[in-house]
Amino acid sequence: MFSDKTPVIRDYPQKTSPKDPPGNLVQFELTDSGHNLPSDTSKGQILYHHRTQCNGAEGVHIRGMIDGFTKNGYVLDVVGPPGVNPYAGRKSYGKEDDSRMAKILRKISDSAPEPFFEGAEIAYNLYGHIKCETKIRRKRYDFIYERFSLNMFSTALLASKYQLPFVLEVNDSTLIPRTRRLYFSNLANKLENQTFRKADLIVTISNTFKDLIVHAHDISPEKILVLPNAVDPDRFSLDPDLRFSRESLRIEARHIIGCAGAFVPWHGLACMVEALSPIVRQCDIHILLIGDGPVRQEVESLAKNLNISDRVQFTGLMRHETVPYLLDLLDICIIPDSNAHGSPMKLFEFMASAKPVVAPRYQPILEIVTEGREGYLFDPGSATSLRECVEKLISCPAARKQMGKEAKQTVLMKHTWVKNAQRVLSVLEDKRLK
Repeated sequence: MFSDKTPVIRDYPQKTSPKDPPGNLVQFELTDSGHNLPSDTSKGQILYHHRTQCNGAEGVHIRGMIDGFTKNGYVLDVVGPPGVNPYAGRKSYGKEDDSRMAKILRKISDSAPEPFFEGAEIAYNLYGHIKCETKIRRKRYDFIYERFSLNMFSTALLASKYQLPFVLEVNDSTLIPRTRRLYFSNLANKLENQTFRKADLIVTISNTFKDLIVHAHDISPEKILVLPNAVDPDRFSLDPDLRFSRESLRIEARHIIGCAGAFVPWHGLACMVEALSPIVRQCDIHILLIGDGPVRQEVESLAKNLNISDRVQFTGLMRHETVPYLLDLLDICIIPDSNAHGSPMKLFEFMASAKPVVAPRYQPILEIVTEGREGYLFDPGSATSLRECVEKLISCPAARKQMGKEAKQTVLMKHTWVKNAQRVLSVLEDKRLK
């Protein structure tokens, strides 16, 4: 028998090569200094702008598109908030290990009154305008690619001023439910409408999100490209010597199921644990939760009350590089909840890990997962439906293995960052030729 002492799960150090972007292809606006290395062999130049802290899934997405464009032969200049480097000390599920300035900005973001916060967002346009225009005056770009943020409009104005194609990636909007209620909602909506209209191409993550944009802002559907989230396949080519064992995590159960994330209330973690509690011992299940978050204490208390605390385990915050090795331990990956418009990043990571998925039956997920092929789908909010999906997979090891294989094949064929970047480039080329 293993000790009752909670195991310390090793976290792999941040890698610096070869999976990080080549230095001659990506430059970050971190200081006024820098090195302009030769780009004679590149296919073109892209100015990439974002106004994020590159945390969690948004950081994965930003790095993914940057890497996707560079692997397609393009040179990128990346402009973001002061001190933010998308490749600094990343942790997939939790806070990033980044600069002092980035931490200060995050503290302001988390604690500032909403009117002040939105005012700061509007004021950022001046900083973004200066930094981006300085770049544009020094170099001829093929296009500007921006990850949209609320109250951001200056980049669209620059694209018009310098007659540069403007690609707007939309993952957030006034049109979707928000954890922080907007104070200047009418202004944010108006700025959003004007920015969307100035874009030559809008890229968004689901057809549901596309429909919201089309109907609310009267945007032509032909102007919007749907690109669900994706993965970097290299991350899921695991080194056999670094693989975790069940023993190293002190797991004795026959089946390991779980999920990964920066666990927040709307992820449905407590509902999942409660739904599975009747079969945890019956089916000999260990629930491994890769990550951490504000609901951890609630979930651990719930597990104790349900008398399954010995079968529920949090890993704590893990680096980006470590997560695939922990996913490798799972027999079944679960997405406890999502929303009607989103494209869950973890879905693609689960599939890239060759794991069958159990996920809520929302339209964006239905566009990726075929029922009975890559996994099973349950009715959102239904504990019985979720539990039945897990029981079906538990009872058939052969089906689990085949679904995992199909899941990985689907992701590799359709949902990689390189392919997403290729689709953006292809659509822009078609527009140019027209």
